[in-house]
Amino acid sequence: MKTPIAIAGLTLVLVACSPISKETKYALSRPVDCQLAQADVAELENAKVSGPKQALTAVQAFTPVGLVTGLLSGTEGDKIDVALGDHNEDLDQKISDIQSQCNQATVQKEN
Repeated sequence: MKTPIAIAGLTLVLVACSPISKETKYALSRPVDCQLAQADVAELENAKVSGPKQALTAVQAFTPVGLVTGLLSGTEGDKIDVALGDHNEDLDQKISDIQSQCNQATVQKEN
């Protein structure tokens, strides 16, 4: 009897978690600092969501249990952004902003 309850609880925790960390949200919102440009670009590149994780997030965002827990936990918007690829586009835009504002050839994307 305890196993189904534990599985249900774990499922709710996993589905309710935001796919976008607080650190990444902060990195996207803070002003460009050219002294930190290379580190910021590396951080933003590492925050990109891979294809499989994007697909998993889409399942979590659009299944009934995922939708309800996302709405209750306030993470549904983040899940939809990741599922639709908007999050990676936001990261690319911030990287582009850093590179253009710092006007440095040395600020490269980490590959």
